Amino acid sequence: MFMTLPVGTRLSGYNPNRPNTAFDGFMESIMRHIAAGINIPASCY
Repeated sequence: MFMTLPVGTRLSGYNPNRPNTAFDGFMESIMRHIAAGINIPASCY
């Protein structure tokens, strides 16, 4: 989808290099939920 922006609008990105100490815990939680959803033990991933 292409959107037209008003004249003078400025775009800025985000900084993907910021540290995130909670990422490992987040991914482990997601993998456990996926494993539970497909009925396999969480230790299989």
